[in-house]
Amino acid sequence: MSKSIILAATISLLALTGCQGTQTATESSVSPGMVNARCPQSGGPLREGCPTSSWNGETIGFCCPGCKAGFDRKTDEAKNAQLAAIKSAA
Repeated sequence: MSKSIILAATISLLALTGCQGTQTATESSVSPGMVNARCPQSGGPLREGCPTSSWNGETIGFCCPGCKAGFDRKTDEAKNAQLAAIKSAA
């Protein structure tokens, strides 16, 4: 197996493990300053000090760094759509 495939598989496993590990955290109400209480990528609960991204003047919380990175890689149009979905669900 090539080194790039092994690296990609390792990164994918680490990202998934991080998300699964944080889903057992105690869920709270919407975190101060964030527009959401659950991760928009995985649906997992947010914890105090969770990773965040700012988009269009709003702060969005994520359950793990992998979910934040996934959001940050999205196109502007996809970020706007996800932000709108978060706001309509609140």
